Amino acid sequence: MFKIHSIIKQIFVGLNPDFDFLKRLFVLSFLLNGNLIFAQIPNPSNLVGSYQFSGNANDSSGSGNNGVIFGSPSLTADRFNNTNSAYSFDGNDYFYFGNSMSYQINNIFSISLWLNQTSSSQTDLIGLGYQQCGSSAGPIIRAGQTMNFNRCNAGFDTTDNTSNDGNWHQFVFVYDGSSRKIYRDGTLLNNLNGGGIFSVNTYGLVLGKAWKNYSAGNYYQGKADDLNIWNVALSANEVSQLYSYENSSPTSNSAPTNITLSSTSVNENASTGTTVGGLTTTDGDNGDSFTYTLVSGTGDTDNASFSISGANLLTNTALDYETKSSYNIRVQTSDGTDSYQEAFTI
Repeated sequence: MFKIHSIIKQIFVGLNPDFDFLKRLFVLSFLLNGNLIFAQIPNPSNLVGSYQFSGNANDSSGSGNNGVIFGSPSLTADRFNNTNSAYSFDGNDYFYFGNSMSYQINNIFSISLWLNQTSSSQTDLIGLGYQQCGSSAGPIIRAGQTMNFNRCNAGFDTTDNTSNDGNWHQFVFVYDGSSRKIYRDGTLLNNLNGGGIFSVNTYGLVLGKAWKNYSAGNYYQGKADDLNIWNVALSANEVSQLYSYENSSPTSNSAPTNITLSSTSVNENASTGTTVGGLTTTDGDNGDSFTYTLVSGTGDTDNASFSISGANLLTNTALDYETKSSYNIRVQTSDGTDSYQEAFTI
């Protein structure tokens, strides 16, 4: 049975850090208990915007809804303490992701993002669509001690009042055409059936303040990261799995840093296939397995006189000390992702 961490490592190797985030998300949605299962997280084709905020507000969903930054939000560390991988808003900043997004949502949507905030009073976090009352009202989301999912002041707040504790939390806001839900860290905080429908038109999503056509308001103060906008209503199962995925520290690989050969001498005229010594690798990852090969490069003069079987260096011919007193070889170790080479004298 495949181990999940092995599959993850293979999936992640060589992928572009922006667009391929979505491929990772989709593929990882198939992984559970080492088996391939039906995906619960929606297909990436349902994303109309995805933003990792790793130094910019570019859209990695493939929809082309890149953000324009207004004001001077500062880059900060994300929930995994990666530098310059989230944005901090000081009450004068916002992002706008373009008008075309409004036509891709079709009045059913889910918005997920991570927040770190300490403000006790609610500030305007997200506006979507057009600001007006009546049948064309777009949603507004406010953040603070409690979270608010509103429509022309016909919204509702979470009863929990600990969303501003200064820690990173994932929030998901879901609208299915008639009801609204607010989730925090994969758990439903509150839901409202009815209460007025939303209509998303004219303007796309704004992060950091109210609707694009609304000049007043109370700009968001706090940190934000990993914003995703879907044109479907996520189920509770999908929200839970999305949280589990996004709350896991990204898998990274430590490259090998050294090769040790247990012995660098062998009796002369020993038969072909005699073991010279065992090979071991220094690597920061626990549980890695290694493949050893003789490779070309500095110090490879006598590679042909040796072979490697598993983790053992073997003679490939009878070695005569009087003819040649030392032999130079070059060995490579690989953990399946990264490699390291070292020269030895036998």
